[in-house]
Amino acid sequence: MKRTLFFGILVAVLMTSAPNGQLTAQAPVTTVSALTGPAVLDDWGNRFTSLGASVPEDALRTRVRTTIVQLAMFDAVNAVLDGPYRPFASKPFSVPGASPEAAAIRAAYIVALTEFPTQTATIHSAYNTSIAGVLASPKAIADGIVVGEA
Repeated sequence: MKRTLFFGILVAVLMTSAPNGQLTAQAPVTTVSALTGPAVLDDWGNRFTSLGASVPEDALRTRVRTTIVQLAMFDAVNAVLDGPYRPFASKPFSVPGASPEAAAIRAAYIVALTEFPTQTATIHSAYNTSIAGVLASPKAIADGIVVGEA
């Protein structure tokens, strides 16, 4: 299952690139009041593509960074949902009722700060917008953030 998921993510990333290795033009990420489920993962994957395009780097490096964030979000959501899948890096403890969206957003945020240290203002803004749109109780959001931080 781990291999299938990895190849699925890899195919998705490769499908967003042109044959010459350059990333294809992507529509700008729009602010949506509430992203839930897989839309959160897509949103942050698109944000990483945009962040990669904003700095002078090889398109392959952007693909690698996008894959890293997708795996971090997978581990966070898998931990919150107590999923049956083996984690790629870790499976932190999660209290019942934690928000999987908040966990995914926080995991993406942490990776973004590490991978794009010159883009902190953009990343903080994206994080604040995303976390504000999570439809869960403040406790569920806080618990999800703790999981995503790990």
